[in-house]
Amino acid sequence: MLTCLVHKALQMCGFLSRKSWKFDHLEFVYFMKTLLNDKQDLYCLLPDQQVVVVLLPMFVRVLCRIRPPNHRELNMHTGDLADVELNAAHAADEQNVKVVSDGGPKVFEFSAVLQSGSQGQVFQFCEDVISAATAGLDSCIIAYGQTGAGKTYSMFGPTLFGDAIGGADESLDGVVPRLSHRLFSSESVAGVSITMLELYMGRLGCLLRDDRDGNEVIVRYRKDSAPMLENATMMRCANAEDLVSLVKKGLEARSVRRTMMSACSSRSHVLVILNVTTFAGPDGELQTSRIVMVDLAGSERLSKTSLTGGALGEAAKINADLTSLRSVLDAFAKGARFVPFRDSKLTMILQGCLSKAFLICACSPASCNIDETISTLRFAERLQQ
Repeated sequence: MLTCLVHKALQMCGFLSRKSWKFDHLEFVYFMKTLLNDKQDLYCLLPDQQVVVVLLPMFVRVLCRIRPPNHRELNMHTGDLADVELNAAHAADEQNVKVVSDGGPKVFEFSAVLQSGSQGQVFQFCEDVISAATAGLDSCIIAYGQTGAGKTYSMFGPTLFGDAIGGADESLDGVVPRLSHRLFSSESVAGVSITMLELYMGRLGCLLRDDRDGNEVIVRYRKDSAPMLENATMMRCANAEDLVSLVKKGLEARSVRRTMMSACSSRSHVLVILNVTTFAGPDGELQTSRIVMVDLAGSERLSKTSLTGGALGEAAKINADLTSLRSVLDAFAKGARFVPFRDSKLTMILQGCLSKAFLICACSPASCNIDETISTLRFAERLQQ
């Protein structure tokens, strides 16, 4: 019953219109009180702030970013066969993606759509995680999509890779470095600590530890708080430059492999976990919240990557983790009574962070990847139904 009332109140304050994703907490609380009227016994169990925490998990904001054609796609477009279209998936407008395939045209609707777009626009879409942190709420940003679709570029940008993918132009900074600078420029933030993990072949390791072959990171479930990460290193950052330097160090240790789909394909899921301490009130009380940023390894069809041997095992593990994540996000978005968080280490870490979730859905524009693009778009759109 409460879920239905919450949904109705969100409709009344325009939160579900997708025209604007600005959310007025006070307006929502007013509509909740109006709808509950003689059912105050329900409302008294959920103070204003807790009501907001309860309902926001059911609504994930999705940004679809369609990257420009890469060298492989351009070569296929201009080669002897020249049978690859470079505009098979494109932005129809600011909220819709149009896809042309053998099955006919399809349109998918999202919170926002970028045809390439700037790194600043991507960050602007998910910068509300800062307000969530200052309110003491956990949040997450997840980059999802096919191998080579631009997830890592969106999350980190070239600055953290140096000459490997284009130099250190700060205007190309991704979400993580931009968020780092914004956090340290906020007067509400008292401190930031970082943990950086890699989930590779089912094994969770700490990317900030020198002895990476040491003890595996163990996720311990805790009912009413964030999961405990045993054997994980947490490092306090003095400033934004310190934080970015640690992220760069962690990325240099990430597992990558060359495939037909990407010259530097990420073979693991990377989680940047920021523990943000903020001032909770005028008397100097402190509160801590988490911002979890996840750069997922790419979903992929084995026939396209030309992987063999041990690399096939990598791909199978990647796809299994992504299946678990899809199940959790799908159940969470539908307000299901049971959400299978414990199906994977990735989803266990994300538990508690989905109350403010932003999904960056990275896609290729080319017809040679259209099946994977449609699969990605269908999943992402379903989260907003």
